[in-house]
Amino acid sequence: MIYNHGMDSKQFIEKEEDITKAILSSDIYLQMKALSQEIDANDEIRALAEERDDLYFQSANERDEKKKREILIKAKEKDDKIQSFDIVKEYNMLYRKLRKILNHMTDSISEILR
Repeated sequence: MIYNHGMDSKQFIEKEEDITKAILSSDIYLQMKALSQEIDANDEIRALAEERDDLYFQSANERDEKKKREILIKAKEKDDKIQSFDIVKEYNMLYRKLRKILNHMTDSISEILR
């Protein structure tokens, strides 16, 4: 039995799978998935992300602190441009909303288990 609630480990795993399926079929997750695909298909966003990532890679290999800061500033500028797209703003808003829901669920479960 798990936590004296009459549920064995198999039932617990089945319940966990049900919850996961419910999350993955939820409107918020499906909207995020669609937006993610649109973002990935956007040539401008993809190019900015590649430039940003290249700059982060350069900064990780730069030993001169002043040059490293300059590179990181350029990377942040690229990221700020990415974040300015409405589609990215919408995706981030949905992501934060889903994280809030999942955090609440985790907190509720933790409270029950105490």
